[in-house]
Order: sequence, then C-alpha cells, then structure tokens
Amino acid sequence: MQSTDSASSITAPTRSQKYYIEEGDLVVRVEDTLFRLHRYHIKRAAQSDLLGSIDFSDMGIGRDDDAPCILTDVQPEEFESLMWFFYDSGYLWPPDVDRSTDRISTWRRILSLAKRFKMRQVAMVACHALGLLGAVSGIERIVLCAEHGLNATWAREDSGRIIAREQPISAEEFELLGFETGAKISNAREALAKGVTRARSTPCASSNHLPHCTSCGSSEVVCLMRMHVCKNRHSYLHYSECPTWGDVYPSVYNSTLDGLSLGTQPDPEFNENLRTFDGDDKGGDIYIRAEPEGRTFRLHRYLLVKASPVFADMFLLPQTDDGEDIEGSSEHNPITLQVRADALAALLYFFYDAAQPEPVQSATALWELILHTADMFDMEAVKQTAIYALSREGVILSNTRRVSLCIKYALPRTWARAAFQEICERTESLAAGEIEELGPIASAAVSRAREEYIRGTNITTEVEPQLDIEVIAYTVLG
Repeated sequence: MQSTDSASSITAPTRSQKYYIEEGDLVVRVEDTLFRLHRYHIKRAAQSDLLGSIDFSDMGIGRDDDAPCILTDVQPEEFESLMWFFYDSGYLWPPDVDRSTDRISTWRRILSLAKRFKMRQVAMVACHALGLLGAVSGIERIVLCAEHGLNATWAREDSGRIIAREQPISAEEFELLGFETGAKISNAREALAKGVTRARSTPCASSNHLPHCTSCGSSEVVCLMRMHVCKNRHSYLHYSECPTWGDVYPSVYNSTLDGLSLGTQPDPEFNENLRTFDGDDKGGDIYIRAEPEGRTFRLHRYLLVKASPVFADMFLLPQTDDGEDIEGSSEHNPITLQVRADALAALLYFFYDAAQPEPVQSATALWELILHTADMFDMEAVKQTAIYALSREGVILSNTRRVSLCIKYALPRTWARAAFQEICERTESLAAGEIEELGPIASAAVSRAREEYIRGTNITTEVEPQLDIEVIAYTVLG
C-alpha cells in the first residue's frame, strides 16, 4: 500500500457504491475505485507492515479522496470481496448457506488477498468456508492446510485418500505440494506400506480366530500373509482371508494418519499481537456505557446503525452544539444504555470477531447473549445469525432451553418443534429447574400434552396414542 503525488494525472476515480463508508477513517484507491473503511479491520488482520508507513495524522495519507492510500497489483473486485468479509460475512452464517458460484469466487478472492497481505486468520476462515462449500478437495485441500496452519483434521480425509491410493504421487502433485509437504505425504505413504507389510507377515494370534479351514474344517491351517491356508488341500477353495485382517488395516491406516503433521506452527507473536485489539476499546468513534456495571465500550457507530433501526434513529437525533462534548463522543460523556455489560461485549464479538476466528464449538452461552442483545435492539439480521449459530451441529442446547428461547424471542416454531415433542413424549416428568426455565405457560402446555399422551398409551401393547402435538406446539410456540 502506498501513496503517490501523480494521482491527479491518472483517471479520476469513483467511489465504491457499496464500500465507501462515510464514517471510515481510511480511504484506499484500487485502480479507479475509492474505498473508505475503518482501518481497524486491516490493522488487526494483517501481519505484514501493510499500514506501517502511513501517517494517520490529519494531514496524512489516506485521510480523504484527494490523498488516498493507493493499493497496487490488486483488482477492485478483490478488495471489494475483502470488504465484504469485514463488514458483511458475519451475517451469512454458516458460510455454506450460499453455495452459488459467485460466492465461491468471492471466498477465493478473499483467500488470495489474505495470502498476499499475510492475514492469517482471514485466510483460515476463507479455507473453512471453501471447504464447507465443497470447493476444495484432494491435493489443494492438503496444500491449504499446510500453508495456513489449519488443524490436520480439516484435511484428514483427503490426506487419507492420497496416502492409501495405489497410484503414486505424480510430479505435478509434488510441484503443488512443495518440498516439505510433499516429503511428509511421501513418508506417510511409505509408513503405511511398511505397516501393512508387517501386519500381513505377522501370523494370526487372536484366540477368537484360531486358524481353521472354512471348507473342510481341518485344523491343519497356517496364517500366512493374512491368508488362512489349509495344509491338506491345494485347491483355491481351501484358502480364505484371515478374519482379523479387517481389524488390523484400519488400525495401521489411522496410526499413519495420526502421525501426519501438516499444519505449520504460527508465529508466536501472532496471537499476542491480536490481543492488542481485544477488549472493550475497538478504536471507534462512539462510547457506550453499560449500566448498572458502569463498563464503557468504544466502537464504530456505523456497525450499530447498519444493524439496528433503534440505533439508526438514535443517531439521527439532533446533537447539541453548546461547546460541550456531544453525548457518546468521549469516554467522559458516553451514551448510557441499560444493558448488561456481558451482553454488549457479546455484541461486539459478533461485530468484530465472529467472522475471523476458527469456529468455536462451545460458545452456546455467547450466542445466546448475542441473540438476547439483538432482540433488545431490533437487530433482525444479527438475530437470525444467532439462531443459525445455535442450530449448528455440536451446540449443547437442551430441549427445554430450546423451547424457552423459542418462546422468549418469538422464533419460528419449527426451530423448537422437535424439542417440544421430545419433552412431551419422554419418560421423565418435568423437573423443577425445567419448569422454571420453560415458564408457566409452556410448562402447563407440556404437562397437558404429557398427561394426554400417557392416558392414551396402551401399556400392554405399547401402542402410542394419536396425540396431535403439532397443534399444542402451535398454540405454545406461536
């Protein structure tokens, strides 16, 4: 990224229709297009000294359209994709919701720029997204895993196919893999071959599979190369595969894969640098204090205005101009909101961090807080994203909790219908804690449904009653 004094001699640029954000504090020129953004995003994401030479003072480069930072060797479509990642991708959860060719191309452009600008976390997220979209596999997936330090499980299936196949690694594949990764894959193939050879040459020792001939029943059988051979016959009918071999090969295969380390170790200073931008101060243009804790957050008002009509209307109100600080413009005069500090912190996580880290598998409480805060401030898109997050595989959410959230936040009843039915039809009665969580209306409906279910069940024949739980669920869940 650089500046130039000859910008006026070049074709006059035009502003990006989508990503010229008036509240931004950095103007970037890519060919003939001007982008205005919050430098926070690039400063946080890039490990390279992308912004190190830029003077961010009032007279510095990047302050306005007349003195933009000029980005060379980048196309406008590429930079627009990166802006989409920073400002919009968090609302598209999970990444495979949109499987269009255009979306795949967007993620590939993001990956390309992330590699050039050394945005490691951005690259990792792009790899995960392309994987979910089914856009990368085989050698490419292994290469991306090694190049960007992803967990080896991300490419385990593809690695397994490569090391187990009979076809050797080709010169073209070695060129793609590179020296280090190519050597690791080659060594793994040899390790698997050696392990299989050793296993085949080891006689069957399992007491559950004593060698015997499956054709004539003779005990004069030897286990050789994982085949049971009858000494009394030479016909192919008296040869059979050792029954223990099916248990041995997976063990050798998995052991080989477990020993294959693809990912590179990240720079030890990488995570430490990221911590600089964590916490309550995001370097924004608005201060908000959460009461009653009195904890103050600094963030970018653009994100609030975009997500919430409540905040959009709030910031449209006329501001006083009597010489005093405008409310929210400083730490000493913040906007005060009656909202829990942890709920506001969760919202900041969504705005600033949800798109970047690897998916968090145990963040149920966090996404519940995001759902709570989004509902409070009428952030419908954020709310829908939180619902997606709470629906993903691996989320620990009890049936009663799901029904409770569905009722509390007026979610689509289909989101909790299966959970409601399981509560109604299970053997155990509602516990006191579950009744407290469901609330009186839902608890009464569940109790009624369970009683009707029990009365209608024929215990002796185990015939289930014809109970229209859908009707009851419709009444309770709305």
